Amino acid sequence: HCASAAEQAVNDGTALPEIGTFTSGDRDSWAETYSYLLQVGGEKMKEALMMLESGAFLLCLDDSAPVSKTECANIYWHGNKVSGG
Repeated sequence: HCASAAEQAVNDGTALPEIGTFTSGDRDSWAETYSYLLQVGGEKMKEALMMLESGAFLLCLDDSAPVSKTECANIYWHGNKVSGG
């Protein structure tokens, strides 16, 4: 669980993992970890989380050929909803 990993790192005095790794879990775990990091990390953590939130990285491996910006956005964020090949 992400929050417990963060808490253990703080309690042990060890370094926290890169904060981006905490975002790889499910939303509930990330929300809990986010709140905890804000509590223990102070202003520096708040700035780091704001930096993390300001970026987005998308990798689309679908073989679709969208034309409009809306079609592109839908495919990038949600996929083409087709499985298999």
